[in-house]
Amino acid sequence: MPSIGARAALVATVLLCLSATGCISFGGASEIDEVAPPPSVVESLEILHDASRDRDVPIKIYAPREGDGPFPVILVSHGLGSSRQGYVYLGREWASRGYVSIHLQHPGSDSELLRTKGFFAIYRAAYDAHEYAARPRDVSFVIDTLERRASSGSGDLWSKLDLDKLGVAGHSYGAHTALTLAGMLVNFPDAPASSFRDDRVKAVLILSPPSMEWSPTPEEFAPIHVPSLHMSGTRDTSRIWKTTLAHRRRAYDSIAGAPRYFLNLDGGTHQTFADNETIALAKRNGRLDRNDFPILRKRDARHQRRVELIVEYSDLFWGAYLRGSETARAQLQSATPVGATLEREE
Repeated sequence: MPSIGARAALVATVLLCLSATGCISFGGASEIDEVAPPPSVVESLEILHDASRDRDVPIKIYAPREGDGPFPVILVSHGLGSSRQGYVYLGREWASRGYVSIHLQHPGSDSELLRTKGFFAIYRAAYDAHEYAARPRDVSFVIDTLERRASSGSGDLWSKLDLDKLGVAGHSYGAHTALTLAGMLVNFPDAPASSFRDDRVKAVLILSPPSMEWSPTPEEFAPIHVPSLHMSGTRDTSRIWKTTLAHRRRAYDSIAGAPRYFLNLDGGTHQTFADNETIALAKRNGRLDRNDFPILRKRDARHQRRVELIVEYSDLFWGAYLRGSETARAQLQSATPVGATLEREE
């Protein structure tokens, strides 16, 4: 089981994240806000307050502009040093397909901590048991809030949510958050085999999780019984800790008793799933506008294809396991994607 109290183990995790730059990154920084959303999507910002923990949880909401719903809900957990502004391309793409995508910001391991306290504060946050535990609690709190609002009977967005069809996506350190909500056990020094499982979560999307060399046995994954889609890339490695694709796929290989898929993107890196490359390439090309985002111009067809695959297969996965589409599930079971390999275990 992961030992959050083991300093060396979590140093590995944080250095992996920082060296790969998928955690400390734009992830949707201020430049992205200059790009207007597509006409079919409405975006809004809000700060929720969890009185029981005296903790603010900022969120960014992507919702379909039109339609009566009910809309399935996807909650997104960012990597170390990022924020609710991250993964804009996913929020917009999913909302345009009829989902409500809510991107959380986890205070204490976010961009604000990095901005105000610097690198070593993020370093410390990565091996802080309180911060690790706060993240899944943030997600469960947001679900609680959505349930209260949905039951209010008002005719606004909240009454259009289908909270029986709720998924969680996480990138890098946020992938651990998604796994804990799905049931992965965590071994804190003073609380072995801690569980943050939330049975309201029906499916999880795991994007390039940190190295799990320090959790070599499958026992921590045994409680996971919800479908999962795992994504990585053939270049998704870290030279510092010699992290390989085998580490990225540890959760996929260890989970049993639930449908799971592993999409391995040709040439994909840790930050392929964030917004870094999208912004950097658009800047190099001299443009950053709505037509370039989230799919890049043909000038970099390889990265464009990776983004297309992330969007396409996440949409199929949510369709199969949130919407219950047999067509989407059949496509997942038989697909042979160009530019990636797809493994599956039913």
